[in-house]
Amino acid sequence: MFYIPSRIVAYLSQKLSRNMAFKCYSVFILIHSFIASVGAFVAFSHYVAPIPALLGSLTIAYGAYMVKPQTPCAMFTMAWIPWMLVPGFGPYAFGLAILGGYWPVLAVAMPLAVLNPECLLGVILGLPQIIPFLWYWPRSIRAKIKPNAEWGRMPLKRLLVNLRTPENGIHYPEYAFGVGICAVLFIFSYSDMYGIVGLFLALIGFIGARGWFVIARIPARFLYLLSFGLVFASIFAITDAIAVPLVVLQGFLLFKNRDIYPHFPYSQWWRKPSELEYGNTQWPGNTGYLTEEPRTAYYGGFALAENYHE
Repeated sequence: MFYIPSRIVAYLSQKLSRNMAFKCYSVFILIHSFIASVGAFVAFSHYVAPIPALLGSLTIAYGAYMVKPQTPCAMFTMAWIPWMLVPGFGPYAFGLAILGGYWPVLAVAMPLAVLNPECLLGVILGLPQIIPFLWYWPRSIRAKIKPNAEWGRMPLKRLLVNLRTPENGIHYPEYAFGVGICAVLFIFSYSDMYGIVGLFLALIGFIGARGWFVIARIPARFLYLLSFGLVFASIFAITDAIAVPLVVLQGFLLFKNRDIYPHFPYSQWWRKPSELEYGNTQWPGNTGYLTEEPRTAYYGGFALAENYHE
């Protein structure tokens, strides 16, 4: 991966003990939520007053789908997506999002470029990641095996209840959805042009998450665009008179419902490396990532197709 911040942390971690290096990397991952919140605040401030922008930034950075420490690349990419809306910085943000490496979310977030088309110039910055990807893609399991069409679709009930069980072959974190009061405020944003744009983006996200058109292997990843659209629309429905108490309420809701964030089996990634059992065949040992050994039954990620056998 050509994500420069990650390479710097990897270099510095070589000088630390394994457990200390893991703590350092954990903090590095979580810092990207702060980067996302700052970027969202700067971007939204171009459209609304600071307090409504703060409400949107808190939600888009710390909403249910946005916190995925079990997938570092997702955090790296999502940290820079809000910055794509910032005039002048958009191309750099898009390039960093590409280099972050989690393209499934970046792909479903591409409609956001309608708000700042210049950000697409960032593809030039992303070429160091794109070129080897184009070489590797034909050899990967993603190019060789077509997933089940029903796999990863978001059930409607997940919009109301964050159930803790896998569904349609997908674990809970891919279905995590929660935007707090933004889910109510957006209905009052119909009188603003940008509010309507946000609702349109949310509609695309909803249709995509339901699997009605296939771009991502896991349609539920469109929840990012659905969340972003609802949040973006909601900030145009807030007046300065009620903005402050709503920000306080939203912060409380996000904290009170913090159990929406990833749980077992993903939480065991946060155990110290020295405590992990590298030889087992249960998650995460079944992936082969910990021991760098190919596991022929593992279907996820971008494994080489030649290593997979049904």
